[in-house]
Amino acid sequence: MEANDRRLDLLNVKYIVVSKFDASYRSIERQSRFSAVLQAGDLSVFENNAVLPRAFVVPVSGIETVRDPQAQLGRLTEPQFDPRTSVLLEEVPLGLQWGSSSQSKGNVELIREDANTSILRSQTSEPAVLVVSQTYYPGWKAVIDGKPTATFPADVALTGMVVPSGIHEVRLVYQPWTFSVGATITFLSIVCCIAVILFRNRAYGRKWTDLTIVACGTVVILTSVALVSIFGIL
Repeated sequence: MEANDRRLDLLNVKYIVVSKFDASYRSIERQSRFSAVLQAGDLSVFENNAVLPRAFVVPVSGIETVRDPQAQLGRLTEPQFDPRTSVLLEEVPLGLQWGSSSQSKGNVELIREDANTSILRSQTSEPAVLVVSQTYYPGWKAVIDGKPTATFPADVALTGMVVPSGIHEVRLVYQPWTFSVGATITFLSIVCCIAVILFRNRAYGRKWTDLTIVACGTVVILTSVALVSIFGIL
């Protein structure tokens, strides 16, 4: 691994485990950005001192448009490329308001994170590109202060979005369209089940038994879950 290769930094990799028999061991050992923190037999754990945070902002003046993925990879490994001040995009985002300074200040705080949701707080002096160290996938939806915003690939394969100046809450939620379709089918199935139960009781003059009440209660709960999934009530 070359000293100017920032891919591990962009991927938020803080520690790496390397065998001394690995071809890259000597190269990593000689680089000042890696510090050996643990050794166990043939294995060594190195800390990446140049690691970037889980999410960070880059001034819009640092946007570089490079359409070809291979060209983007090449640019990432150039000694002059600094991911803290430059970001690679396939095209300029629509409606972007350009900042006036490459020295604009900004920071991002991770408020909460779980398997399907990340909540961040951004603070910038000018509009900026927020880069999140996770693989870009259309199923992830972004909301800034309650308003949906577009996401796009940044630095080859990470998730990017434009954040306005000031302090804002950014919410990333995993909501692929396949999940919504499945929830809709579930909701319709539940409605059909309720209709069948009501029809059978009325047609045959049956009374509501404890089992029927429990079944209907379960159906109501599942219906609520399905509605939350469909309409994205979080």
